[in-house]
Order: sequence, then C-alpha cells, then structure tokens
Amino acid sequence: MNLSEIHFSSRISLEEHARYSGFKSLLGLPDFAAYREVFERGWAEISIMCGEGLNLLDLKISGEPPDSTLLVNLMGANLHAPRRVRFAKEFFDAYESVDKKVFLREFVFRTEYVKDILGFEEDRIADLKGIRLVRARNRIKKNVNYRISSFLNLYENMKKFGTIVGDAHKVHERVPLLSSMDLPWAIDYFGYIKLREGAHRRAIANYLGWETIPTLVFDFGQVTRGVLKEAHPYIRDNFKWFAELVRMAAILYPGNTVGEK
Repeated sequence: MNLSEIHFSSRISLEEHARYSGFKSLLGLPDFAAYREVFERGWAEISIMCGEGLNLLDLKISGEPPDSTLLVNLMGANLHAPRRVRFAKEFFDAYESVDKKVFLREFVFRTEYVKDILGFEEDRIADLKGIRLVRARNRIKKNVNYRISSFLNLYENMKKFGTIVGDAHKVHERVPLLSSMDLPWAIDYFGYIKLREGAHRRAIANYLGWETIPTLVFDFGQVTRGVLKEAHPYIRDNFKWFAELVRMAAILYPGNTVGEK
C-alpha cells in the first residue's frame, strides 16, 4: 500500500471538523493541554484527512500503553487503543463460537470490549440528571448498537480481504477504494508515535494475526509557522512556544515509540 492508492479530501476549516463541538471551548485558552488538543484536532487530523505533512507507515500493534516518560506524559497517550487490542480476543472468540443472532442477543454486552465502550460513554454523561440523563442514555444505547454492527462489518471485511478496506462499516463483495478516513491515524512527536483514530482497526488486525497495520502518521517535526499561515489564529499564534516545549521534552527524555517505523 502507498499514499497514491488513498483518496484524500480537500482541506476543511477547523470549524468543519466533525468533533469541533468537543474542542471549541478550548479555543483561546493559554494552556498547554488545551492547545495540544486543538492543534491535534484542528490541524494534525485535518492535515491527515487531506494528505499533507504525513507518511504512510506500518506500525506495530501493541496491547500495552507506552512507557511513562516526560514526552509521553506531556503529549498524552491513547490508552483505550491498547485496551481494545487486549479485549478483542474475548469479543471475537465469542462471536465466532455461536450464531450471530445469539451473540448479539446473549453475549455482546457481556464482553469487556463493549463494557469498555459503555463505561467511556457513561463517564461523559455522569453529571446529567433527570430527563436529560434518560435521553442521553437512549442516545448511547443507539450509538453503541450502531458501533457494534459497524465493528462486526469491519471485522468481516478485514478477515475476508486480508487488508484495510475502504468504507468498511458495510460488508463488501469487492474491495472498495480507500480514503484517509479508512486507515488508523497517529502523530509523530520526534519519535514518540501518539496513536489517534483507529482503535477498532488495530484491535481487529491484532486478532487476525497482523503484526503491523498501515497507519497515516502526521509528522510534527515538519510544521513551521509558515506551514500554519492558513491555520486558525489560535493555532498559528501559539505554535512557537508549544513546539519549543515539545522539542525540549523530546531532547531531554525521548519517548517510547509505540509503533516503531
């Protein structure tokens, strides 16, 4: 697989990011963690979508979190990704052992994989009460059922074709074209590969015996203020101090590369 086989979209604005509502409140905050989240969502991920400043790498799949170092602690880590890798075996062993209808009726909500997803969603609505809590739980149930269906379709496609499959939330007879949304994402912070989207694909790939998975990796080291001339002012104007802190942490305490190049 190479980058020429992948369809990339045109660059969108920060406000057009699908998860903008989740990070828009951070805009303008003079805070490292706030800027990091906005930069990763509003610049790095959008760059991955449109194929700018990235590499296509086969990253090793791990069920363990990265070692705790200054750089890893500063930049944060995707902790649910290795958990999903570990939980996938129980999930798919059960799925493969019984009829699909029986699995969905009697087993799926007992699996650690689905319990983990539900737990994460419940934590997000912990402060709600009354009718708002009831409505939120109904939305969660509908969303989780959809995610289970999509996860199983993704599994069937990857098992059938032995590779990453485009538009894989539907079962296909032939391999469709790939887009940037179909591959896992990561960001390379001077050697520390921080995993982003793609936990389900990594979990399935590991269960199917893959040692590595093709991943779109944004290269933080190539970003300059010149590159950011069209970025949101908050991203552009605060990049210098953010980059200096990241570079200093990388020089003093190199991060553990979760997915080695």
